Amino acid sequence: MLENNNMVELPDDIPPSWITQLKKELKPYAITTLIVALLGSSVIAAVFTEIGNVYLESTKAKYAADVERYKACLDINKENLRAKRALYSTLAEKYRQLQVDFDDCISTCQAAIAHPKDHTMLKYAYDSLDGVTKRLVETQASARDVQIDQELRGKLTTLNDLLGPKLSDVSDDAKKTPRVEKLPDFVRTCQDTIRPQVDDTNNQIQLAIKSLKIEPCN
Repeated sequence: MLENNNMVELPDDIPPSWITQLKKELKPYAITTLIVALLGSSVIAAVFTEIGNVYLESTKAKYAADVERYKACLDINKENLRAKRALYSTLAEKYRQLQVDFDDCISTCQAAIAHPKDHTMLKYAYDSLDGVTKRLVETQASARDVQIDQELRGKLTTLNDLLGPKLSDVSDDAKKTPRVEKLPDFVRTCQDTIRPQVDDTNNQIQLAIKSLKIEPCN
């Protein structure tokens, strides 16, 4: 079965009896020649084709799994973004209401200062102070949410720390005997320091809402 040049020619389909005969007749030096011939046969080609198919299927399965993981991550991040937008919108509304209540408070306090003998006006001023205090408590609770960005939480805390003690001082005094003398200093502090801080905080919340983006999936 071996030619003089030691080349082994095989048909496309090798009968089992041939393989047995080849094992008997081939000498050690002809093994390399046999392998070269086998690589050219359709039998070995089929083997390599099968290996390629297995690799391709494995790659496709891995790609499909990666796609599913990415889609799941994207869905979660979209939901997180919706929740965060809702949280920030609620926060913005609370601080907008604080802004309105604060303006009303300043106005009633100024009216009470302008009419120091009008006890009804003084009562309105202290009632408005009480309203701002309650609103501040609501905003403080919302501002502590861990989903709020740390930088924004810091600004909210700064405002609350600034406004809280001042309101508490005037409100505690009101529980004893409301006095108009307490109001001018409070109004000045509000106009010069606290009111601009409230405006800045509202602006920061609006900027934070606009900058919200969906987190990327790796």
